[in-house]
Amino acid sequence: TVKIFNTGSATLTLNAVREISEGAARELAKHSGSVFLPAVDKISAEAAKELVGQPGTALVLDGLLDVSPEVAQAMTGCRRMRLRMGIKDLRPDITTIFAQCDAGLAFPNLKSLTLDSAKALQTHGGPLTTLDFGNGDKGDSHQIWVTCDQPQQPRSASVIDRS
Repeated sequence: TVKIFNTGSATLTLNAVREISEGAARELAKHSGSVFLPAVDKISAEAAKELVGQPGTALVLDGLLDVSPEVAQAMTGCRRMRLRMGIKDLRPDITTIFAQCDAGLAFPNLKSLTLDSAKALQTHGGPLTTLDFGNGDKGDSHQIWVTCDQPQQPRSASVIDRS
């Protein structure tokens, strides 16, 4: 049994954890500061829902490179201020779901974004939410540039480092 005590704004980092059960996620969610789980590379929808179910600062899942629509849907209920994942390619079906999330979203490893995904992200958030494609840990900034496969027909957007 894991018991997490509310330690205010302190950061909780569990570098070696690769998988997380629903019960462990429920307990970790009680930590009101930032929760860093950089090695988690797979998560169930049930565990994801529990992990984002309590208010807190940030949830960082940099090892999570892809999610199912069910996991994305579970994360839309995020009560933390910021949700950061290691996703490299935001598919339109996943992006449409994440756009419903009220938390600030960060995808520091994003390599490509389709035009449909970029359009879906236009609906994300309110006045206090952010959408971040940079790698804040390294101070990198990225811009989204729309590229055209054929003239007058934009097909995708790519993350291009202009720093």
